[in-house]
Amino acid sequence: MRIPGAQKLYKEALPLVFPGLTIGNDLSKRTTNVSASASWTIWYDPVTGKNKRSSAADGLLWAAEQQRDSLTILANHKVDKVLFDKKMNAVGIVFGQNSTTKLSTVYAKGEIILAAGTLGSAPILERSGVGKASTLKAAGIKQLVNLPGVGAHLNDQPGTAASALVEAAYQNDTSIIDGRNLFAPEVSLVNIDEIWVLS
Repeated sequence: MRIPGAQKLYKEALPLVFPGLTIGNDLSKRTTNVSASASWTIWYDPVTGKNKRSSAADGLLWAAEQQRDSLTILANHKVDKVLFDKKMNAVGIVFGQNSTTKLSTVYAKGEIILAAGTLGSAPILERSGVGKASTLKAAGIKQLVNLPGVGAHLNDQPGTAASALVEAAYQNDTSIIDGRNLFAPEVSLVNIDEIWVLS
């Protein structure tokens, strides 16, 4: 974290505001409401003088050092399904530009990596025949693998961001504030009903 002093202050303060809140370092491994430091996905680019959001596309697809003849990016295309061989190895994909265009099939020489995110990966797997039997049957899809957890247990993660005014005496303290107008070193996963008591 680039402003560790602020992170420490938030970790000390949040349980005082939200009684019972547990302080941890990992938002993914939790059994109750927790507060933890989130990694920064926004960074300041001194060349352009702008704040930029980091992403896998910036790091792996568009970066000049990642460009190579063996990689072709098809923007604005969507994967319909993954193709499997008899041993259930992923061997190719069916894709199209949109739902009304003709679908194309490509086969991989190496491996297939499904990285369509939380909301996109499950539907691709289900259309491919991987998922809960009743779901696939209702959609008229032949089941290849019975994997009931596909598309199940998706949870919203409400984040309660905390912010603060910094006294003039501390405004140049780079351990507390970084001067980029992006000041949220701490994220707390607390449900709305735990913030306000409804009568």
